[in-house]
Amino acid sequence: MLTITKEFIFHAAHMLPGHLGECKNLHGHTYKLQVTVKRILLCDEAEPYNSMVIDFSCLSEAIKNILEDIDHAAILNNNGDDFENKLISLLIGNKKKVVLLDGPTTVEKISEELFLKIDNTLNLSYKGLKVVSVKLWETPTSFAEYKGGE
Repeated sequence: MLTITKEFIFHAAHMLPGHLGECKNLHGHTYKLQVTVKRILLCDEAEPYNSMVIDFSCLSEAIKNILEDIDHAAILNNNGDDFENKLISLLIGNKKKVVLLDGPTTVEKISEELFLKIDNTLNLSYKGLKVVSVKLWETPTSFAEYKGGE
């Protein structure tokens, strides 16, 4: 299997209210995102771009809106505690960027959500292109990886 990987950087805040350490507080990260994709050639399809999976600039353009939505946003739990719900209302009421997840906004959950959004976007734009994995670094030494099924 031939794959390509492209890295992206975005900044966002989150909180983990049930966490026993400092992560219970609202705080931010400079996230590094690695997206790995493969192309499944269909029987009637000529090999694209002389064996290229996809041009890196096309991959960047395809997921540009996803990254713009999350960059400099507060990523919060749509089903969180009372404080988190009040914070969501306050931020949205003041026209601040908020990304809502259904569950705790761990790096694991964020990587899963990004995988699903990116895979869906690429499926709509590029025939036969599949996301293999998404790696999301929360710090320079800590990341989660979400892999798709075959």
